[in-house]
Order: sequence, then C-alpha cells, then structure tokens
Amino acid sequence: MDAKAFLVAFILTVAALPAHPEQGEAPAGLPFYPDVPLMQTVSEERREICPGLTHIHRVTADPMNINVLLVDLTVPGVSLRTGLSNDVVAGVETVRSIADRHGATAAINGDYWGPNGIEQGLTVVDGEIVMAPKARSAFAVLKDGRAVIDRFTDQWTWQARVIAPDGSEHPITLMNSEVRDDWLCLYTSRFGLPTPGRTASPVTEVFLTPSGLVADIVTDGPPRRIPRDGRVLVGRGKAGEWLRRNARLWQVMRLDLRSTRLLDDVWQAIGAGPLILKDGEFHQDSLKPFPDGEEFTPDWKKEHYLLRQPRSAVGVSEDGRKVVLITVDGRQPDFSLGIYQKQMADLMLEFGASDAMDLDSGGSATMVIEGKVVNHPSDGANPDGTGGRERAVANALLVFCGRAANGGP
Repeated sequence: MDAKAFLVAFILTVAALPAHPEQGEAPAGLPFYPDVPLMQTVSEERREICPGLTHIHRVTADPMNINVLLVDLTVPGVSLRTGLSNDVVAGVETVRSIADRHGATAAINGDYWGPNGIEQGLTVVDGEIVMAPKARSAFAVLKDGRAVIDRFTDQWTWQARVIAPDGSEHPITLMNSEVRDDWLCLYTSRFGLPTPGRTASPVTEVFLTPSGLVADIVTDGPPRRIPRDGRVLVGRGKAGEWLRRNARLWQVMRLDLRSTRLLDDVWQAIGAGPLILKDGEFHQDSLKPFPDGEEFTPDWKKEHYLLRQPRSAVGVSEDGRKVVLITVDGRQPDFSLGIYQKQMADLMLEFGASDAMDLDSGGSATMVIEGKVVNHPSDGANPDGTGGRERAVANALLVFCGRAANGGP
C-alpha cells in the first residue's frame, strides 16, 4: 500500500472512532478497561513455516506492529516445550539464544521474573516440576497432547508437603525460590545457584538423595552446591526447627507435590497471566490483590491492565489442539503504539483462541522465527521502530517442527 492509500485508510479509521475510548462495563469492584476497537489492517502477510506452523505479520493504522504464530498440535512433529534460561531457574538469556540452543523453529518469551532471574509462576519441563504454581494463570501442555490455560492452585501457592519418618507433615511453601521467615522450601539442581545457607539464618538444610534418604542435616552452614538429581529442604525460623526435630540421617523424607489441579498430568508449563480470554469472552481480572484477583500487586495491575503496552500472549482453542502466540510492539509511537489488554483478547479470539493469557510483556515481548527476532522489542528503541534490542528473560515457550520436543507428546 502506497503512502497516499495508507493516509486515507488511517483518516477513515480514526474518523469512525469516538472522541474518547469507550469504557467497558465492569461489575462492581472491577476496573473500567479501555474498550478500543482494533483499527483497520494496512498490510498483512502470511507464511507457512512448516506444516502446522504459520506466521502472520500485520500492520494496523494505529499504528500497531503485530506478529502471530498459529501452532497446530495435531500435525505430527509439531510440539511445544518450556525452555529455561541456560536450562536452569536462576539467570536470564535472550529468547533467540534459548531457541538456538534447543534447535527450536520458533519461540516467544514466557514468564515474569524477579531477582536473580527467577521465574514467578508454575514451570514444568518435560514433566519435571521446576517452579510451584501460584495464584496466577499458567499455560500448559498435558501428557495427552492438549494445551490448556488454567490456575493450578486456588490458594496463594500449592498444597505440597513433606512427610517425616514418623508421619508428621509440614507444608512446602515454594520451590527453587526465595525462602522467607518460617517457610520451608524445596530446591533441586535446576535452581542453578547454591543453597541459601547462613545467608538466610536461622536456617536448616536437609540434603536428600534421589530416593529421598536424608544424606546430611546442616544448620547455618555455608551455601552449598545442590547435587545432581538431589533435593534440598530448606527451612527458616519455625520451619527450620521442624526439620531439626523430624529429619533423621538415612531415613526417608517423603515429598507429596500436590496442588488443586493434578500436576502429574502436566508435560510442559509456563506461568504468567492474567487470564484475558475465557470461553471466547474477554476476562477482566480484578485490580484488587489475591484472593479477589490474580496474585499481582494493585499498582502493577493498573499499569499493565489499563494502559497500551508492548505485549506477548498465548491462547488455546476450545479443543486444546491449536495454540496462538502473539506479540504486539509498543512504546515506539511512529511505528507501534502498543496494545490494550482487551484488544489483545480480541486478536486472540479472531485467530481461534477460546482461552488466552498475557505473558511477560513490555521490553520482554519477543518473538523469534528461524533464528531471527521478527518483532521490534522496545528496550532502547527509537520512535520509528529502529534501534531496539532484545532483552534477556527467564524462560521461553519453544515451538518445534518435524520432531517432538524431547520425545514428548
């Protein structure tokens, strides 16, 4: 489309809009969300990357720069996998690097992350639970090959527990994450860092063999490397006292990693959220903290939910056999303004999703296809879309063509 045609399309589209964005009807206690319709498409290109994987690049009159991946899990050899930064929890790595290391055809950034690059929600790799679920939405591929979006716990965290030789129990608060006062947390070699040791004093650490036998009990010792295939129970304060009373050398401490939804069914999972589309309808999360809404702070929700932002999102079809991945660039006003949350839900619905959720967004929003970043990340970007750089992130959702990811479904 030439410049004159673009200008005409832009003027016609803007003229059709109300002077101010409509405010969505919201139930009591929920925010009024900007209900701005998607503007006219200026250009669109479609390309089949492989059977079962299609890339769509769309530019709208706002302007918005949109990249979409349509993934058909019914096609043999097309699969999805969770890719961790450097194959561990701690640390960050670019989406392109994660995809290259795993030989993935395409990828999109995944979960939010905090200090030390540690993911914040449910994370499962090839059936191995790496991070515990929280009261946030998560995308998962089940062992029967279906994709789902769900909250895998109806509480703040999961309902996991450790069972001592005498039958007494203690909750396991989180996994491979920060241990706070009176918490008992589980660490594995996937953590990628030493145990907290005396930096979390008063703390007791119980080192387990792969079969669950107690190999060592240490109180306020130095941080230690976590043995390959081993696990470490770390308790602070009252949780540490419980470990000292109940752990016995060369006796079994049994782990029951349960949650509201059965985690044994999950083959791959990446947390993030919030849910933005449910059963084909826009889903509006409360601005209030958990338990009224998903487990994010109200201030973060106001900025993320109600403003135009660069965004990444994942959606699934009603039968769980098709997955939609979308990035929309933003913070580059002459190139791409960003997208409202409800507009992203509308896009997901257009491309066949029944349920959808946000992934980490802002400068993290990245899509990679065949070794190339196809969107324009906002970090360091100029208003015209030039000069941006890819941000290192905690994990990515990887797409494979022609082979199953690590022998999975």
